[in-house]
Amino acid sequence: MSLSSIYLAISSERRLRILSCLRNLHCTNIEDLSSRLRIGIPSLLYELKILQHGGLVNLEDGTVCITDRGVNVISKIASLDQDLLARSNAEEGKIHEILSTLSFRTLAIYVAVSGKAGTLPLALLAFLGLLLFYKFHINLIVLVPLGFHIFNIYTLIFSPIILFFYFFILLRVFSRKFMIIEALQCVLLTLCIVSIYAVIYYVAMNILGISTISLIILESCRLILPTLSVISTSTLISYHSGRPFESAFLLSSLTLLIPCLLAYALMR
Repeated sequence: MSLSSIYLAISSERRLRILSCLRNLHCTNIEDLSSRLRIGIPSLLYELKILQHGGLVNLEDGTVCITDRGVNVISKIASLDQDLLARSNAEEGKIHEILSTLSFRTLAIYVAVSGKAGTLPLALLAFLGLLLFYKFHINLIVLVPLGFHIFNIYTLIFSPIILFFYFFILLRVFSRKFMIIEALQCVLLTLCIVSIYAVIYYVAMNILGISTISLIILESCRLILPTLSVISTSTLISYHSGRPFESAFLLSSLTLLIPCLLAYALMR
């Protein structure tokens, strides 16, 4: 277990809060820990996966236990920086869980936890979404971590293949494992979220017609949905690789790619 994986595991105040609680309990089940910390189970599982990758906890069959390494780490932090530990133990508001749900971050963690069982429903939804894009002749805009792609109606069929290789290489580099199912999940989750645009397009055109309001709604969704797909897909990549670089992906995407999307929207 590398020192960097331990450092990444304790780089979040929320994860310090989890370790602090487990130091007193040693072992407990996911539901009890979620109740004690007032953290939703999907978000808790994400944080525990990062801690497990750092060798600080063991997670098996719904039971989580702090390891000797985890006890040593949180004990040293407690002795060196009481203020940091006090901040991490402060209760989180509901706003965090609301934002996680609205950004599809919660969905991403459910997909990660479900494994192969969640792949088929995602595949069906993604396929239906691509059919809608094809039916309405809409360009598919995909904003992925560190990348920006526009697929028109003629290249739409190749978009899942291109995205698959992108995510497969990304997961290979950061996890050093061959993650075929996981890369496929990233592709399907991205397509599912972005495909909501096609549904909104259909509703707006049939209810509001071609009006200023409908155009504003459509162009806003054209910008918002790819951004939300970055958040959720980055969560999925972080979960599978054990490296919490979700915020770095999001920051780079917002900094470099949102201006591109805005320019694209303004030119239409």
